[in-house]
Amino acid sequence: MSFDLADFQTYVTNVRSKPTARRYVIAVTSFLTWAEPVLGRIPVSRFPPNTLSLYTQSLLSKDYKPASIKLHQAGVSRYLRWLKEIKGVSVPDFHQAELPRVNRALIQYFQYADKLEEPIRTAVMLLPCSGLRSQEIVSLSLGSSLKRSPFKLQDGTTKETVCLVFGGKGGNERIVPLVDEGVKILYRYLKGWRATNSDSRYLFPGNKGSHISTRTVRAAVQSIREKLGMEFTPHTMRRTYLTTLYRKGVDVTLVAKIAGHSVKILMEHYLALDETDVVGAVHAMGGRLTT
Repeated sequence: MSFDLADFQTYVTNVRSKPTARRYVIAVTSFLTWAEPVLGRIPVSRFPPNTLSLYTQSLLSKDYKPASIKLHQAGVSRYLRWLKEIKGVSVPDFHQAELPRVNRALIQYFQYADKLEEPIRTAVMLLPCSGLRSQEIVSLSLGSSLKRSPFKLQDGTTKETVCLVFGGKGGNERIVPLVDEGVKILYRYLKGWRATNSDSRYLFPGNKGSHISTRTVRAAVQSIREKLGMEFTPHTMRRTYLTTLYRKGVDVTLVAKIAGHSVKILMEHYLALDETDVVGAVHAMGGRLTT
């Protein structure tokens, strides 16, 4: 069942300004255009509970700014309310779609790391983007450790991803996906400074054909720590990466596999969860006892 959006715009104009009404219509048009190929031609009453979360993720993947995403969320929420209260449509209770929390300390970390000289700069910036230990990051080889993996998103588009590959026990490989920021940082490095330094097989070359040392990485992180006036180590960046994956909804068994640890060790020593995570776990599904 579909409705004329001009009717919706007239409704919104009665409670909000005309410019806001126009923006809401644009947001709803974008939402409905996204929904059909992703969810299929089904009525709103059959949309899954995580629809708004999926839509928010699609906007994030297209680099929409937080303010624009909030406007889209407001427009779609008003549209769903209009369907339910004015048009009498059976609208399900959707999970709340939240924007990722902004880690300002991490943003400052990147800003200071960006001022370092290569190849230390990229090595330090990739720590929170990969969750690697210092020894792992410095020993990455230029070829065999990097694996490009195109991935098809739910909206049908394809994004270029990069995984870091390590040999594991019994010949098993450990696959570590870079987050989006890490992919951009790595490509900038490969196309820039690293392209002009081909005298080593390592991703981060050091002296005499070897790689940079873990001591160098730790010293660089310490210099950033002193500037920020905070206490953290390269291992803190590893916990940041793993906790971020968990908060994004990656199954804990997969997070443990990426970390190379058991779920028990992961939960006890790596996931830095707080009160917001606990509350969110209860209320992400609505927080109701009887449904």
